[in-house]
Amino acid sequence: MKLRVRAFGLAGGVLLGLAYCIAMILSLAVGTGQSIVALKLVLPFFERSFFGVVYGLVGGFIEGFLVGAFFAWLYNKACKVIYGAAVAN
Repeated sequence: MKLRVRAFGLAGGVLLGLAYCIAMILSLAVGTGQSIVALKLVLPFFERSFFGVVYGLVGGFIEGFLVGAFFAWLYNKACKVIYGAAVAN
């Protein structure tokens, strides 16, 4: 089975963007900064503010899209090498 690279990237981007956004909203609501310390390692300009929510959503989407698309591309290449000719849809 061949994975669609853009569709897989889009799904990964939406999931990671929403995860970063929800983590920031929960951090703002609860008042703890522990989740922000971990997210600052991934997104250096991530701050505890409304801008941080938007930046987490956009940055997470871009990061998730790139990782998801790369994973789908790598999977398709590995299947081509393992099974020979083009992988059926």
